[in-house]
Amino acid sequence: MDDSEDLQINKDLFEALMKKDDAKVLDICAGIPKGPLHTVTIHEDTVLHIATYHKKNDLVLSLLKMVPAEDSHKLTWQNKSGSTILHETGTNNKTVGAAREMLRRAPMLLSVINKNGETALFYAVRHGKTKIFKYLHDEVTRRIQGPDLRIFLQRDDKSTILHLAILSRNYWMAYEIAVRHKELMKRKDEDKMTPLQLLSCRQLELCPTNFFIRMLHSLIDPNVEDTSWMLKPLKRLRKKKFACHWATKLITLLVQNDTSWEKTESRLSKNKEKFHQYGKSSSASQQEDIATAFESAMRLQDTPLMLATKHGCTEIVVEILEQYPQAIEHIDQDGRNILHVAILHRNLEVFDYVVSTEYATERLRGKIDHDANTLLHMVGEEEEYVDADLKGPAYVLQDNIRLFKKVEKLCTTLDRFKLNSRTKTAEQLFYENNNDRPSGTG
Repeated sequence: MDDSEDLQINKDLFEALMKKDDAKVLDICAGIPKGPLHTVTIHEDTVLHIATYHKKNDLVLSLLKMVPAEDSHKLTWQNKSGSTILHETGTNNKTVGAAREMLRRAPMLLSVINKNGETALFYAVRHGKTKIFKYLHDEVTRRIQGPDLRIFLQRDDKSTILHLAILSRNYWMAYEIAVRHKELMKRKDEDKMTPLQLLSCRQLELCPTNFFIRMLHSLIDPNVEDTSWMLKPLKRLRKKKFACHWATKLITLLVQNDTSWEKTESRLSKNKEKFHQYGKSSSASQQEDIATAFESAMRLQDTPLMLATKHGCTEIVVEILEQYPQAIEHIDQDGRNILHVAILHRNLEVFDYVVSTEYATERLRGKIDHDANTLLHMVGEEEEYVDADLKGPAYVLQDNIRLFKKVEKLCTTLDRFKLNSRTKTAEQLFYENNNDRPSGTG
């Protein structure tokens, strides 16, 4: 077969696959030497790769029948990314039957790793596909035991299938993995992030806020399998409730197995409380800057408690504090407690929740961070966030003024006069960053 003939065959095969013309695909494969193992793309995907990727279960089964038994070992062909036809089943839930036949013909497919260090099981988890995950996971745990199981659970970059399940937002899958492989709950990826830390970095938006939708939400069984009778809006709502149900269970489980909040900075700040700026030498200031630069280089990832507070994942914050109320005194590497972080990142849900615990508030309100910032300074130290661009500066200023007054009521009279490491009071800092004085604070 010369190059021009090969190009024409690839063109015809590719068009037939795109047009879902199964009969033509089978007819062409029957007339070429390699049959379904013919590479049809510039990335060296075979006909079987493409058919599997396009969820053509029946076509894949027919193509597999065309491969002689003595050529079954050739089914392990890897494309330029190192992926086999079994990897391609991990991109969808409709080729489980084809995956079963592939493993019957070529059991070694289960252990083949692509160039990302992923087996087909890992690939299925990365794509968040539940049915193929169930099948491949059952096959792996049935066939593989002991140390050999590691390649199915963790990549070379230290990411585990639990990390990937969380990133794919398949919370049922993540919960199943955490229960079946408990050791993965404390594993860290190459960025030193545990699964709970990853989960803490996004808003989950578990429950609807609209009253009518909440009523419907309460009536739907999230675990019902036959959804054929449901209208599309109800299907979407069921899917969301299913995710909510399993995310809640996952949070509870991961929090039970995490005590990272015990590793805390001292309650004593690295800066002394100051009420004036006299007597400080420039050399002392330079030494502080050098120390700060060194500490930044040695910085570790924040704990789930602080990450969830920063990223608005209130459900995780509440779960941690309900299971471990003593965690409320955790202090991060910047010397900040949960109220500092909640104010800085404008997480008013967490702020209100913590303030509602009177004892905790008394313990937390007077703390200054390593830059000598009080809680009130945090109102002026606001982190940049998307809502500020959407609301406009006038609305943001109004929100900040309201927050300043709210935090001011919580703080002591002395907190208003404390200077941070830049010799600014909270009110001066607010004025600098908002170009206006909060009314009623002067």
